Amino acid sequence: MSATRVHVLVIGGGPAGAAAAATAARAGASVALVERGRPHRPKACGDALLGEAVAAIDALGIDLAQRTDALRPRSFQLTAPSGDARNGRVPGGCLVIAREVLDQLLRDRAAALGADVSYRTMAIAVQHRRPAGLTVETIVTARTRRRIHADAVVLAHGSSSRLSTTHSIDGAAIRAPALTCYREDTDSDCLEFAFTAPLAPGYRWRFPATGSRTNVGVIQLPRDGIPAEAHLVSRHRPEGPAGEPWRGGHAPLWTGKGKRWHTEDGILSCGDAAGLVDPLTAEGIGSAVVSGTQAGIAAAGYALDRARSLGDYSTWVADWAATRYAPAKWRDTWQKFAAGPVSGETSGRHLPATPLPGHR
Repeated sequence: MSATRVHVLVIGGGPAGAAAAATAARAGASVALVERGRPHRPKACGDALLGEAVAAIDALGIDLAQRTDALRPRSFQLTAPSGDARNGRVPGGCLVIAREVLDQLLRDRAAALGADVSYRTMAIAVQHRRPAGLTVETIVTARTRRRIHADAVVLAHGSSSRLSTTHSIDGAAIRAPALTCYREDTDSDCLEFAFTAPLAPGYRWRFPATGSRTNVGVIQLPRDGIPAEAHLVSRHRPEGPAGEPWRGGHAPLWTGKGKRWHTEDGILSCGDAAGLVDPLTAEGIGSAVVSGTQAGIAAAGYALDRARSLGDYSTWVADWAATRYAPAKWRDTWQKFAAGPVSGETSGRHLPATPLPGHR
C-alpha cells in the first residue's frame, strides 16, 4: 500500500473543502485534497449564492461577478401556504451559478495555490498512529488503496460521509432531505419560494439557471421537533421535465447543540460536515466557504506550529453561528410567513431587501 505525507489533508472537494485547501496552501502548508467524485460533477443544490459567499470566494482569488455563466437575480417571491404572495428586491451581490462550475473553480484555485487534488478518491478512516500522527486510509479504485499521513485533517465531506460523526465533531446536526433538477423554461430573474402546508417550513423553489433553464427543487425542514420525512419531499416535488434526473441530498442543519469542531489530535470539521447549514432557510454555501477558510487557517497553523491550539477554531464556529443565526427581524418575518396564513392586509407588500436562501 503506497503512502504519502503532507501537512494538511482535506477530505471533500466542495466549497468548504476547496476553501480549506486553498487557504492552507496559501499559508505555506503542503496540502492534499481528496474528492470522491469526478471533476465537474453535478451537485443537488439551488445554485444561489448570497453576498457573504460571493465575498468569501472573491477573497480566495475568484471574481464571480466577471463570469458570464453567473446570473444576477433581481427579485424574489415568497408564497405562503395560504397562497398569499410577497415580492421583494434581491440584495446586491447575490449570484446564481451552477455548482459543478463553482466547485470546479474552487478546486482549481486550490490546485493553483499548490494543493494536490485527487478525484475519485474516498476516505474511509482517519486514525491516530504514533509516530506517524494522523493517518487516512483512502480507496482510489476498488482494488487500490493508499495511506496519507498528515499533521492535520479537515473533514469537509458534506453529508455524504459519517466521519465527522465518528469523531463527534458534526455539530449534532439535523438532516433535511432535498431534491432538485433542471428543466427548460422561460427566462426569469426571480428567486421563487413556495411554502406548502405539508412541507412548511420547508419549501419548493424555482431559480433561474443558464441556457434558458430553471433550477427547481424541494426541501423538507423539521418543525416543532418533528424530524423531516424524505417521502414528503418526493411526493411534493415540483413538476420536472420528462427524462431529466432528480438529484437528492441532505442538508445538515445547525442545532446549537454541538460542543466542538476539532479533536485534540488535529482533526477539524467545516461546512456541512460540521452541521452549519442555516436551520431556517437551508442556505449552506456561505457557511461552507467561510468555515472552510477558517478551518484552513487553523489547520495550517497547527501543522506548521504545534504550539498552536485548535480550540480557537471551535470557539470561532460557536460564536460565528450564534451571531449568524441569532433572532433578527427578517428571520422572524420569514418564519411566520412560512408557517401559516398571512392576512390579506399584507398581501402583495414588498419585503425589505433581506438575506435570501442560496439553498444547498
